[in-house]
Amino acid sequence: SPPPHRGVLDAGYAALRPRAAIFPKTYSAQLVRSVWEVAGSGPCVLKLCARQRSCGVVVVEHREELDEVLRIALGESPPQRDSNDCDDSAFVLATRRWATVAAEAAARSGLAEQLRYWASDEH
Repeated sequence: SPPPHRGVLDAGYAALRPRAAIFPKTYSAQLVRSVWEVAGSGPCVLKLCARQRSCGVVVVEHREELDEVLRIALGESPPQRDSNDCDDSAFVLATRRWATVAAEAAARSGLAEQLRYWASDEH
């Protein structure tokens, strides 16, 4: 028998199946663009390839949050203050924005729990 996902396609329900793609587990600005090319304009679900039963699933509801969620999930650090930076307000605003997005994501979909799977994933 065909795999379950093929059955959905063969039965004529392809439009109901979310679009999916596999990307390298390395942050880049191109990664963000590539994910949105596949995901389109709606919410986006990030899922580790080699995991099952919702391990490592992170939902990104708003397009403007994807960059920051990917930075967090892939181990990028929050904005770092440049020692030559005289403009404290830019650093404070960037840090506040990062903290807000991280807190909202954690409250909404258990980001902290799901990130443990990302950190332990070998692929």
